[in-house]
Amino acid sequence: MSAGEALLQSLLSALEPAPEVVVAADLRGRARACLEQAGIAGPWLLLADENTAPVLGERVAAETGARLLRLTRPKASLPLAERLVAEVVAGTALRAVVAVGGGTLTDLAKYVAHRAGLPCAIFATAPSMNGWLTATASLARCRLKHSLPVAPPRAAFFDLAVLARAPLRLRRAGLGDALCRTTVVTDLRLAAALGRAPTLDSALAAQRAVEAEVLAALDGILAGEIEAVAALVRWLLIQSLIMRRAGSSAPASQGEHAIAHLLDAATPPGRVLHGEQVALATYHLARVQATMLHRPHPPALAPVRLRAAAIARTPGLDPHRARRVLAAKGLHRAGAVRALRRRLAVRWPQLRAAHASSALPLARIEEVWTCAGLPRHPAALGYNTAVWVRARRLAFLQRERFSWLDLEALAAAAD
Repeated sequence: MSAGEALLQSLLSALEPAPEVVVAADLRGRARACLEQAGIAGPWLLLADENTAPVLGERVAAETGARLLRLTRPKASLPLAERLVAEVVAGTALRAVVAVGGGTLTDLAKYVAHRAGLPCAIFATAPSMNGWLTATASLARCRLKHSLPVAPPRAAFFDLAVLARAPLRLRRAGLGDALCRTTVVTDLRLAAALGRAPTLDSALAAQRAVEAEVLAALDGILAGEIEAVAALVRWLLIQSLIMRRAGSSAPASQGEHAIAHLLDAATPPGRVLHGEQVALATYHLARVQATMLHRPHPPALAPVRLRAAAIARTPGLDPHRARRVLAAKGLHRAGAVRALRRRLAVRWPQLRAAHASSALPLARIEEVWTCAGLPRHPAALGYNTAVWVRARRLAFLQRERFSWLDLEALAAAAD
């Protein structure tokens, strides 16, 4: 049994109740049996879009007799989700909501099912993200994504014959979402060392072996080989279950996702994939972490002063929320910053040693990003310098999780 298979089974067995997860070479003809085996009875509503309906949605509908709702270019937005609840679910004789697709359809289905008090299931069409089984739905309100609490899906089904044929760009996006493991773990270690987060989950540390398996299968993932794609699917599921166990997105979403969320707010809908944004942000945050931790002593720090004009020009940042985040972290108070610096000086040797043993080395990141075709420069995703610089410098104000972005802002204030 591979490291990925072992960790996935361990995480599933620890959940009560455990979701039904089926990863198979071919699920043709088994859709109804899969749902019923998971205890999800019909009538079912299938949510698909113009791309996923012909790929898998029509087949699942034919095999189950479910009603197929084909959305046109749906966005993961709260207004659309509420409209679906009001127009589709209310007054309709349904017993479950089933997503056939990727991140957008999964988030919509989770939210709609939760609001309607119905179970939710997923038929994946691409290994493009790690939010399959989480107890949150990432939906945009006023162009900024929010993680909203929902009942997690009861089941997820992965037909590898379908996923292996997914567009290469979607497989790359899945890699980008998963590879943030390296910056997430380093961020969480910093927060734990400073008393701002719990101690690192053992399953997070165990991902290093799973990551190695996936990177060993990188050529096969890019070529669409079923066994290689299965390794990526398992890793994405592992991250999903770790988030589900934690009750939040924190174990797979730290500073790199804060940058990605601000980029998303500045991006025309549908132009850039979430995993592409995360890959770009991970590439740069990994450099911030490695550069600081290369030094034998922590950087000088000084209180942060907000620049209202810069915040006002940054889509996705609300000035009032930015001030609340700053206050919650204490980054503007000289006394709090001095206390942080003292604690950091004590913990710095352990942080350096942990980073050396768990993070992907920069040379390896360069190699993987190049081989996989993941974005390393903002222009690769169409971002101009102004948008990128604002997202990089102000992402620490996006939410209250403490990361190396906060340390970078404090160090910049000292300069």
